[in-house]
Amino acid sequence: MFGILVEDFDQDGNLDILMGGNFFGAKPEIGRYDADYGLLLKGNGKGDFDSVKSKESGFGISGQVRDLVAINVDGNRVVLVGRNDEEMQVFKIQ
Repeated sequence: MFGILVEDFDQDGNLDILMGGNFFGAKPEIGRYDADYGLLLKGNGKGDFDSVKSKESGFGISGQVRDLVAINVDGNRVVLVGRNDEEMQVFKIQ
């Protein structure tokens, strides 16, 4: 994981974790680390987290994630996903 963002994404009063990764620069004999499409972990406020499927969260990233940043745009909260050698992806937080 290269990008990790902690915020209350579902507005339930508990912190959640959003993550993304992948690394394509490994030695050929090792292969690429490319099985990650991003992950939302929903917190319960007691230190436990449950993974949320991409279909439910709407968060699915391709490529090599290097950073996640949440900002406000026109009154909406969005996550900017910085990816290595690719265009940035933007996701609206529900």
